[in-house]
Parts: sequence; structure tokens; C-alpha cells
Amino acid sequence: MVTKTQKKTNSQFCCKKCDYNASNKNNLDNHNLTCKQCKVTVSDKKNEKKYSCQLCDFLSYKKTDFTRHLSTRKHKLMVSGDKKNEKNEKNICNLCNKEYKSRNGVWRHKQKCNNTNTEILKEEKGKVETLTELVLTQQDMLTNQSNLINNQQEQIKEFHETLKTVMNSHEKREEVFLELAKKPSIMGNNNNNINSNNINYHVYLNEHCANAIDFPDFLNNLSISMEDLFYSKDNGYPKAISNIFQKNLSILDKTERPIHCSDKKRMNFYIKDGKWEKDKDNKKILESIWKVTHKQIKYMDEWRKANPNWRDNEEKDLEFLNIVTNIMGGSTDEEQLKNKKKIIKELANNNDIKLLFS
Repeated sequence: MVTKTQKKTNSQFCCKKCDYNASNKNNLDNHNLTCKQCKVTVSDKKNEKKYSCQLCDFLSYKKTDFTRHLSTRKHKLMVSGDKKNEKNEKNICNLCNKEYKSRNGVWRHKQKCNNTNTEILKEEKGKVETLTELVLTQQDMLTNQSNLINNQQEQIKEFHETLKTVMNSHEKREEVFLELAKKPSIMGNNNNNINSNNINYHVYLNEHCANAIDFPDFLNNLSISMEDLFYSKDNGYPKAISNIFQKNLSILDKTERPIHCSDKKRMNFYIKDGKWEKDKDNKKILESIWKVTHKQIKYMDEWRKANPNWRDNEEKDLEFLNIVTNIMGGSTDEEQLKNKKKIIKELANNNDIKLLFS
């Protein structure tokens, strides 16, 4: 049991030669100078290699002790010059930047802050996983519908082959109608004028735009880029699809484009598919909008390859969610129909047949 007269001593300041314990380094040095038994040891120590740190006033004859000293917090603070700043070190939560007076306070806060953020991340990840499953399901549906459309297109091509002979006879009739249209009767009504204009447009396209690319070939060659995905995220579905159409059409000369609008008000279009024909009820345009949408959804695979760890990155997670939301075309049938009408209107304004004459 330690008495009041006994003092706690540091084992660092002891003389093993004579079993003497000193309370500090100075007392130990004085002992070594006066003790006869230790004089030999002291003289030997002088010849030994010393390891000293003047910055911390540390001396050792053992390299291991000196190495251990270099790794201490005290030494690092003295070297970096931050000894005074140790007391002024701020206790800030690195998750929400809240400041606390003590380290205990910020530690207790982090327990709650970590739990709250973890729950939020779990909820967000759950939403993303659900949405991802929905996208994958939509991709399967689109693939099936794409196969159906391809079968329909093959049937349409066969039908066009049978119509070739009929179209040859119609060409002769159109020449006659063209001559009649140049000399319209005063008694003609508005319907006759509209029919004459349609005949004029049809004949003009067959004569002056015969080298235009076929609409199915245009759609197959239509390219999607990463910029298109980001444009969809920032501008929404209708503008994005319209932008993709117009970007690819603008590469072609006016006479080589496969689509022209003859009546912007009624949204009547002529489309080149072997021959120039009027697109009844905008059937082919609606199919083309669906094809471009399908291409954008498939291009999301490229986005995933460019961002392999997107599920673990909150910012990329949110970016994925925004892109997918704006390339699907709408969550309801009503919204999808509304968006398609906007796209058709943009196509009509940008591809007016009158631009061929300017």
C-alpha cells in the first residue's frame, strides 16, 4: 500500500544500476553525476548514439523509443504547429455541419444523425429499385411491341408490292389532275381547292423529292447520344423527342428528308416509304415516336456502363431517377397521348412543306 510520504515515480527516470527512482529528468541527471556506481555507466552512455527531439525535449538511447515518440499525438501537434489550436478544435458533425461545444456532444449527435440519414437512404434506394424493376418490365414490353411493329412493317411492304401496278396507273391520272389544277374553275368550292393542293403536293414530292430517304430507313439510322438523355432530363419528354427528330432531319437536305407537313392546322403529313403517301391518322408518325422512345430507353444501358457504381452514389442515383422519369413518355395513357400531340405539333412546325419552295 502506498503511503503519503511515497511518491509516484515515472519508470522513465530510474537508475537500474543502484535501483534509484527520480521524479524528473534533472534529478536523474544529478544522480548520475554524483553516484560513483553510475559514473562508468554515464561515461558509456556518452559514447552511445543519442536519439533526441529538440522540439519536444525528448532524449532516448533506444531507437525504438524514439520511433514510438515520433508517432505520438504530442509530437505531431508540435511539428504541425497546431498545439495551440488543439484546445480550439471545433466539434462539427461531418454529415450536417452542426457545431457542438464538446466532443461528447458531437458524438451523441452523430448516433442520431447517422440513423436518420441511413433510413432516408434506405427509402430512396427502395424507390430506385422499384423504379428499376418497372423500367426493366417496360423494356421487355417494348421489345415485344417492337417485334410486333416489325412484323406489321413486313406485311405493309408486301402490300406495297401489290400496289405498284395500281400506282403506275394513278401517276397518269395525277398528271391530268395537275393540268386541271393549274386552271381552277371559278365555280369550284373550297373542297376542290384543297384536293387540288393535295394533288399538287403529292406530285411535287414524287417529282422533286424522289431521292428522299425512306422513313423506316431514317428511323433505323437515327442515333441516340448521352447528350439526348441529359436533354430529356432537363427539358422533358415532348421537347426531347422533337429535338432528336429535328437533329437527325437537319443533317439531310430538304429534298432528302422523308417527312413533310402539308397542313399545320390539321397536322397532315406526307411520308416517303417507297413512294410519297399521305400519313392517314398520323399512324406512321405515332409508330415512329414509340420507336424513338424505345431507343432512348435502351440507351440507358450505356449510361449504366458509364456509371457502374451509380447505386452507391446518391447524386448518380437521383440522376438516374430523373432521366428515366423523362424518357418514359408519361405514367398514364392520357399523359402519353397529350405528349405525342405536342411532338406531332413540333414536327409540323419544323417540317412545313412550304419550306421546300423558299
